[in-house]
Parts: sequence; structure tokens; C-alpha cells
Amino acid sequence: MKYRDMAKGVFSSREETPQSRIMLIGKETTDLEALKKCLPPNYAIEVVEWAASSKRGKRQYDLIILAGCSLISQLPALSKALTYYPPVIFHGSAISAKERIKARRLGVISFVVSSPEEQELVAAIENVIQYTRVQSQPAKKNTLFCQEVTKALGQLLSDQPGFGVKDLGQKLQLSQSTVYRKIKEAFDQSPNRLIAAYRCYEAAKLLSGSDQNITEIAYTCGFSSSTYLARTFKQFYGITPRQFRKDGLSSAQFVRIFE
Repeated sequence: MKYRDMAKGVFSSREETPQSRIMLIGKETTDLEALKKCLPPNYAIEVVEWAASSKRGKRQYDLIILAGCSLISQLPALSKALTYYPPVIFHGSAISAKERIKARRLGVISFVVSSPEEQELVAAIENVIQYTRVQSQPAKKNTLFCQEVTKALGQLLSDQPGFGVKDLGQKLQLSQSTVYRKIKEAFDQSPNRLIAAYRCYEAAKLLSGSDQNITEIAYTCGFSSSTYLARTFKQFYGITPRQFRKDGLSSAQFVRIFE
């Protein structure tokens, strides 16, 4: 399930928004500091020059603001350097549709053209942070069950790649009706869609971390064909497995519901 521009409007006031950790990254520290002054003080904003971004690997951020389109092509390198790769907002001059498509494939979910008061950037930050916070709430309420389900999915995929909801229920020792209810509460997904998401998640890891061909990956992850993998993968990641590998992407650049 890929991050998208799903929020339409500001969900809450800045006074109500908990402090969020933001990496403001670009090439010129002076420009970044000037941009930081335009943003509300309730954000924990860390100004980082691009050259030093790889040293932030052990830190976790709620959001990255990328200042300057010249850095878009470097996002795969940044994703590999960070332990957790958060959503990215691009901030700068207007860019072409072709450049926006490339940026979205590299994890950018919102585009904001710079302006004197940066009101649009503030709204975009609040929308993204609020949306991702809401998305994470179901899992937080059921942490132990989520861990149990994730472990079961991994074992089933290893032992019988073509498993289904019935097999998952038996593994969890729950009835199908209970499995549906608890998974819907914990992940906000139906069991079938959760299984498909997990297969795609594992496929993404193999695409970026192995030299297996796409057909082999499809069978390893429980898909009956590479065509079926491609169709399902595109539903969650927005691009085909072939394009995902060609662009040098990683699963860390997308919403991770299993970590």
C-alpha cells in the first residue's frame, strides 16, 4: 500500500498536533535555515545538508522535506541509509509531469511550490503527519496480535506459499469469522488483502535484495504467475515489479504495515 496524497485539507490545528520529527534536507544550509523559520515551532525540525544525510541512518523521522528537485534521483541512496524511511514532501519550483512521475516512484507523495509564507507547505506537513498517524493507530492497539499474524504469515509463506485465509486461521487457532474481525480491527484490511499485501511486501524485498528473476520471485511469494504478481504488486506499490527493480527502489520507501 503506497503513500498517496489522500488528505484533503488540514485535519487538526497546529496547536493540537503533537511534535513531529522532520528532516529538512537540501544542498544549502542557509536556504534550509530560512525555510525552517517559516515553519511552526511545534515541529522538531533537523536541517541536514545532503552530503551529511547518510549519517542519519539510526535516527527515525516522521517526515522528510526534500528541498530542490536535483536531489530527487538520490532518494534511493537515502532510503538505504535510513533505518526507517518516512514519507517525503518535495518543496521547490514547479516540475514537469514526467519529473513528478519519477519522483512518486521514488517515494515522494506531495509536491509543494515554494512561496513567501509557505502556508501550503505547512498544510501539506500536517496532512501527511495526521494521515500516517491515523493509519498507524489500529496496529498500535493490537501490537501483540499484529506480531503474531506477521509471524504466522512468514511461516506459512515459507512452508506453503499458496496458503489462504483458512490456513492462516488454522495457524492462529482462530475461526474464519474471528480471523476476519481481528485482522480488520488490527490492520484495517481484510485477511485476503492482508495476505496479498504481505506477498507483495516480501516480493519487494526480494526484488531489491536478491538476483532472483521475477518469475522465481512470484512463485516464492505464493503467486501463480509473474503476471499475477505484476497485477497485484501494482495495486500496492503503484508500479510493476520490473520497474521497481529498474528504479532501484526498496520496500522501505513505501508504507510498511508489517514492521
